[in-house]
Amino acid sequence: MGGWKPSRQRIATPYLLYTITVLVFVGLVLIKPAFGPIDDCGFFTTVMRGVRIPFNIAPEIGRFFPLSGQEYNLVALFSTEPFWFYTVNAVELAIFSVVLLKLMGAATDKPALITGVAVLLFLSPAFTDSWFRLLVPERTSALLFGIFLVMYARAQRTRKAAPVALAVISGTLALYYKEPGFLALGTFATVHLAMTWKTSPRLLKLLDWLLLTGSAAFLLTYFIVVYSHRGEALYGADNIASVLILPRTVFTYTMTDPALILGLLPLAAYRASLILLRRTQPHPLFDPMLAAGTAYVLAYFVLRLRSPHYLRLRGEVGSRRLIMLC
Repeated sequence: MGGWKPSRQRIATPYLLYTITVLVFVGLVLIKPAFGPIDDCGFFTTVMRGVRIPFNIAPEIGRFFPLSGQEYNLVALFSTEPFWFYTVNAVELAIFSVVLLKLMGAATDKPALITGVAVLLFLSPAFTDSWFRLLVPERTSALLFGIFLVMYARAQRTRKAAPVALAVISGTLALYYKEPGFLALGTFATVHLAMTWKTSPRLLKLLDWLLLTGSAAFLLTYFIVVYSHRGEALYGADNIASVLILPRTVFTYTMTDPALILGLLPLAAYRASLILLRRTQPHPLFDPMLAAGTAYVLAYFVLRLRSPHYLRLRGEVGSRRLIMLC
């Protein structure tokens, strides 16, 4: 018994510090909240005038993320004060902090490493930008994808229907917060299905096929509702020479999300080479996650979008996979 207390204290201390960090972060979100620049002007033409925030569907510029901001319509039923809108952010942040621990805990059993990487993610510019702003769909998308990963991992362990259903629901909902999400979800399911076709139980194969069906349904809906009615200038289009776009995009994301650009992408290439050369066995969860994160990141290179918060979604995937190397 004499040796148990120090061990338990060593385990508890990192989680205590993590809890304090999360509480401070939540407190900062709620201190003197106010509408900000960029997209917050949308509140003044909608809920502040008693009009609901519409579904974000703009075929003329190729945008389709209908669920973005819909949670604020519920808040506006009883108050339009900024504090209550930011309370949504704070609640999502608190939930995400727990989800993040569960994701990291599946990769390592070292409390200091789990909480340390999670705190570093909290302090990244893209993460901070997402939680301290309203109408940022990446925030809710990241939370839903985090829940999806937790449920998927649980489905692999328990092989029960409940986590399968929750994984399908959370993963599918996430697609309608940010368009490239279908690439991440579809890639995840495709890679997992390919890697485990001979060993995966029937229930998990069904889960993968349901995820692929949801991704395909999103893509078909996007094509019918948006792409077939697109305008001449799509969102993100500019007059910068194409040869300059990729270096500028890589530089922007290297500054705001260095773990993804300098960690995730090289790691993806390294793991792919090992698997293709048959020097290691693919991991049934982490390698599909790595492939999904890579597909999502590369999508923004192709789309030529450089805003810092865009890659916020893949931070949880990259962080979890990277700490496995420690």
